[in-house]
Amino acid sequence: MHVTPRGARPVLAPDEPPLALEQVAHELRTPLAAIRSAAEILADHPDLPADSRARFTRVVLDEGRRLHARIEALLETGIRAGLIR
Repeated sequence: MHVTPRGARPVLAPDEPPLALEQVAHELRTPLAAIRSAAEILADHPDLPADSRARFTRVVLDEGRRLHARIEALLETGIRAGLIR
């Protein structure tokens, strides 16, 4: 999957083959698992030092952006393929 720079719309490169459902699931679950883990740590340990809280917060933000890019790429692919209008 080709993702364009931050802020731009991510798309699959024209020469990339369609993604198998298994691949799509992995692409979505990976960042979601990182978000959930970091959020659970933040929720379960309110006494974490500021630097640790900042690190886990950054994981949530970065992986949230990654997940967003993946979803946008999948939607763009579906639109180009005529599966989504």
